[in-house]
Amino acid sequence: MITGHAYGRRATLEIAGDTLMWRAQRGARRIAENIATTVHEVRDVRWLDLAWSRGGLVLVGLGGMWAASEGVVAGIAAVVAGVGLVVWRRLRPRHFLVLDVGDRRLVMQVTSVSAAAARELASRIRRTLASGELPSATPTAIEVDQLRSRSASIRWRAASAGVTVVGTVADAAASGGR
Repeated sequence: MITGHAYGRRATLEIAGDTLMWRAQRGARRIAENIATTVHEVRDVRWLDLAWSRGGLVLVGLGGMWAASEGVVAGIAAVVAGVGLVVWRRLRPRHFLVLDVGDRRLVMQVTSVSAAAARELASRIRRTLASGELPSATPTAIEVDQLRSRSASIRWRAASAGVTVVGTVADAAASGGR
């Protein structure tokens, strides 16, 4: 399971084999967003490690200019603050996982604890996209029926709760993972 934040609230991405289940809440009214898909249905993936502080770098530059033109004390203070911001961001980078699924772009700021799992998922999806790989095991007829009934249950609950379901596991199984 990958944990993080999306839409300013806690979000999770559960991984079970090729199946991905995105759970988040969006909007001021906290509308639940549950999206079930597979790694084969993801159109694009990006993993971002933001480990530099642009603000800190700008502050270092401005501090250097202030020290040269206005006053040494103010310039040195700005440089020290800028270096502090740069060091802070280098020690605590922000991690983002971006998935393009159907008509949605899912963006999650991943926690440090889940960063390795999210990075591995992004690599796995890139390999799948590059190779055109099909699901590792074609579901049996019984599994497809179970997935369809689960999908119907998910869609019924989604309709009653105003939840969006994009590409369920049953849809992937019925189409052979394409």
